[in-house]
Amino acid sequence: MEFLRLSEEQEDVFSDIGRMLFLMHSGVVKDTVMSDEGEKTPQQVIDSLLVSAEQLEQQMDAITKRLAAFDGAAEDEKICPACGRICDGHDAFCAVCGTHLEPDVPGAAGEAPSEAGEAEADEPEA
Repeated sequence: MEFLRLSEEQEDVFSDIGRMLFLMHSGVVKDTVMSDEGEKTPQQVIDSLLVSAEQLEQQMDAITKRLAAFDGAAEDEKICPACGRICDGHDAFCAVCGTHLEPDVPGAAGEAPSEAGEAEADEPEA
């Protein structure tokens, strides 16, 4: 839940950055704007928003690392790399954010050489 809240807050910050860039580009904002901290230039507002986005990203990374280290997760579960949700092992996509989940196929790397060996065994020897 905390990860989702942080993700939504970060999306709001990104939206504010885009809005400020648009206002600067369209000429609506030229010199200064009022913010919670007082008057700032548009670039100062954007810089402040970028710092906020980075801080939120660091908090989300910390949560993701804690989830990855969580030992209680069942073997048939996957952790979404984008939002940190614990998904069922058979899920192809995260139910919260829609991120494609990599298939967890045990021994997939070891199956290819044995198939090649079978193909060679089927060929007649000269």
